Amino acid sequence: MSFSITQWVSDQFSDLPLINENLEGRIVVVTGANTGVGFECAKHFLRMNPAKLILAVRSIEKGQAAALRMIDETRETRSDIVEVWQLDMASFASVQSFAQRVETLPRLDLAVLNSGVSTNAWEITGDGYEVT
Repeated sequence: MSFSITQWVSDQFSDLPLINENLEGRIVVVTGANTGVGFECAKHFLRMNPAKLILAVRSIEKGQAAALRMIDETRETRSDIVEVWQLDMASFASVQSFAQRVETLPRLDLAVLNSGVSTNAWEITGDGYEVT
């Protein structure tokens, strides 16, 4: 396989295929789902008819606001399929609690692990590790 700069440049302006598979009966988790790529990803999954869509977010309040916005933008009538779960990736206790909660699900079909923390300053988590 050879590399072509012309083909690479052309590929940068190509649309990716949009997948619209029916996710009926499937459970989906998206971390960092209240903003940016995570929000858009979760919103797309909501359009795909999952049994349950879990928005894993640091702030429950921001997550609930994102869930309402997502439901409104997709015109989804089954708002009970969207759940907001707390997950702070900078806290081992939060990650462990989230993992234990995920273990109670009957199944987990899709997980988009999008969340992350990036700051312009040196910060330490409550567990004593560097945030980023």
